[in-house]
Amino acid sequence: MQVDLYSEEEILEGCRKNKRRYQEILYRKYARKMYGICMSYAGNRDIAQDILQDSFIKVFKKIKHFKREGSLEGWIRKIIGNTAIDHLRKETREHSYITDKEEIEEAVYEPDAIEQLKTQDVLELVAQLG
Repeated sequence: MQVDLYSEEEILEGCRKNKRRYQEILYRKYARKMYGICMSYAGNRDIAQDILQDSFIKVFKKIKHFKREGSLEGWIRKIIGNTAIDHLRKETREHSYITDKEEIEEAVYEPDAIEQLKTQDVLELVAQLG
C-alpha cells in the first residue's frame, strides 16, 4: 500500500469517518518516525512499541478534534510526547511503590528487634520523636 497516493485531506477525512484503511495509511505514513521519538523517551524497544500503540489509539480517537492549526505530523508528535511522559510517570510511580513495599516488608521481618532494645535506647528514640 503506497501512502503517497493519498492526500493528507483524504487521509484525515477517512480517519474521521473511522475507516480502518485510512487509519492504516496514517499509521504507515508516520509510525517509523514516531517510533524513533518513542525510543528516545523509553530507551527500550518493547516500551517504545507500547507507547507508539497507545499514542496511535489516541490519535484515532482524537482526530476529529484536529483543527489544522499546524501540521498533522506536529499534532501527532505532541500526542506521542504526552503519551510517553504519562507512560514513564506511571512506570516510575509503580516502581516506587514496589520499592517502598519491599523496604517495608524487609523491616517487618525483624521480630526480635524490640526485645533487643535496652531501656536507654528506647528513651533516646522517644526523645527523638519530640
